[in-house]
Amino acid sequence: MNALIKNNLSLIRVIIYINISIFYYIFLYKFSPLGINWRESFVEVFNNSIYNILNHFDYTLLGLTSSNVINKAQSQSLHIYPALHFIHFALIKFIFGNRLLFFISPLITNSIIVFSSILTAEITIKLLKSYLAIESFFIGISSFIFFLFSPWTYRMIINPHREIYFFLGLILSIYLSLRKNNKISKFIFLIGCFYQYQWGFLFAFFNIILIFLYSLQKKLNAAYAFLMFEFGTYREVIKYSLFCLIPTLIAVVQNIFIKIIKPDITLTNSSALYRIGVDSGSNIYHGSILGALQFLGGNRIGYCLSDSFNLREALSNNVNTNNLQNIFSYHCVLTILNCFLLSSISIFGISLLIKNSNETKKLITSLIFSIIIFISIFQQTWSAHLSYYSYSFSIIFAIGTTSFYKILSDKSDSISIIKFVFYIPIVIGTSISLIRSNYMIN
Repeated sequence: MNALIKNNLSLIRVIIYINISIFYYIFLYKFSPLGINWRESFVEVFNNSIYNILNHFDYTLLGLTSSNVINKAQSQSLHIYPALHFIHFALIKFIFGNRLLFFISPLITNSIIVFSSILTAEITIKLLKSYLAIESFFIGISSFIFFLFSPWTYRMIINPHREIYFFLGLILSIYLSLRKNNKISKFIFLIGCFYQYQWGFLFAFFNIILIFLYSLQKKLNAAYAFLMFEFGTYREVIKYSLFCLIPTLIAVVQNIFIKIIKPDITLTNSSALYRIGVDSGSNIYHGSILGALQFLGGNRIGYCLSDSFNLREALSNNVNTNNLQNIFSYHCVLTILNCFLLSSISIFGISLLIKNSNETKKLITSLIFSIIIFISIFQQTWSAHLSYYSYSFSIIFAIGTTSFYKILSDKSDSISIIKFVFYIPIVIGTSISLIRSNYMIN
């Protein structure tokens, strides 16, 4: 009977999540400056990648495609990458044609994002052990909103890169681990690594370095508390981590083969040193560690200082545009600082949760390590590409912020109903702040 009630509550929550997402997408479509349609730059990459998959089988057989249209010329500059995350779109185009492609494809990417938000909400409920009906609704809905409404997720809505596939695999594997489906969760995470080998490499590196360091201290059992999955022996950890490194090895082999088979092709992919930001002093996109951390504000501070404000209406009304630009810049900076404050709260919240919850420590530590080491090394990448990698922070933000608000409410002496009454305006205020941050994205 309890299991039936539990399942019914979960179903009701999912229905609420879906309705919130529909309302949110409609709201963004009508009011957000960028709407919910894919950015033109991504549409161009999308079209070119699919065209190359369907028309250049020599590249497709190598598992590669390009953001440039490949022609038959012997000499050409190309930016290449794995074709895997465009294969299903190429199949849709091959079967249904272009018209249905641009109807179905955004449905697929947005469904992945919404499903990831739902899973994150349900994970938050389990990690915070919110088993009472009303509490589970508040916690789940809060986490769902914080994930879906965040500027890092909005960037993926309008610019859906391969991160959405990897992090769907990661989030789903965490959810299944909480439900004790260890084998399936390991398999799904491994599949996710093929979509974004860089994250897979970092997770595998974390496992291996952890086992190595704890083995030096002869405390191997202590290492298992930080590993995302259940393992019987350290050999299982190493074996699984090596499997997670296969996509990285494939990427290296693909690069070698394309250079051998197509010697006249010039690859425009950035070097590792360029992405780190130490290739030369002329690397203008490297803002050191602060530049790499600017994603915490939801947008670049430079946006507030540039002439980004649309002054057409002001000009038609003969209003002093300089004053309006100053007002815009001032409130733009406040919006970024507000988002930075919310991000700091979420980091503090997730830190407290890890300290007090062994489950959170086990399931989230590897993600946090991967984000930290990625930012620390590839500073230029994180400075230049807010749209891609920062999506990972949506998970930390949703769980951490919800955890922080719950800890605050638990420390109050108020009765449960009053706690939830005061919880509502906090969640609404945070949601509106996040939507405002989304409006600042350019």
